[in-house]
Amino acid sequence: MPLTDHGLQEVAEKLGEAADPVRVLPSRQRVEALSAQAGKERVWRPVRVVAADGAAVPTRPATQSRSATRGSGEGQEAQGFRISLVGQERIEQSLSWHQIATEEEFGEALRFAATLIPVERVRSALLGAGAPWRWPHLQAACPTGKEILAYYPCAERGHHVAQLQYAVQNQRAGWIEATMARLNFGEVASVIGGLQGMAPASVEAEAESRKLRG
Repeated sequence: MPLTDHGLQEVAEKLGEAADPVRVLPSRQRVEALSAQAGKERVWRPVRVVAADGAAVPTRPATQSRSATRGSGEGQEAQGFRISLVGQERIEQSLSWHQIATEEEFGEALRFAATLIPVERVRSALLGAGAPWRWPHLQAACPTGKEILAYYPCAERGHHVAQLQYAVQNQRAGWIEATMARLNFGEVASVIGGLQGMAPASVEAEAESRKLRG
């Protein structure tokens, strides 16, 4: 059915109001069944990956009537997480929740989601970008999880360093390829040491290098 912009907004608002974690997330029984299926072929515990991130979304203020002026919009931070089960042959999403939310609301939803995970049947990996405030919530929800920094946000920061540090394209390409290869093989200390020993080409390059080291 075709919907007007106003109709779409009303539907989205009603869905958002109803989309609390209890309604959105599957039951513990369903999650346990997925975990059992993934690890049934042999004595092997599948990996439960808890990935958290956020994104800015455009919003517009509500009005009392359709004819009222809505005013200019503003960006708000949507927080969320996706919990996937990495089996021997495939990766299957098992829980997902995303919503415009405060840090406290994000943590509360994540802690509830953690109660649905049969921790005795899985190993846990915590995947996130560089935002420091998310990690305590991930650790509190999954204290046995192995922390993993998301590869692509790190790679993006590395490209920023290369652009500011090297004027010649071949030098940029060579440095970023070598740096990403080291990170991909877990040689984090080697990359940090190289950045610390690098003579910055500019103030901007030094600032970006500092961010990448962090």
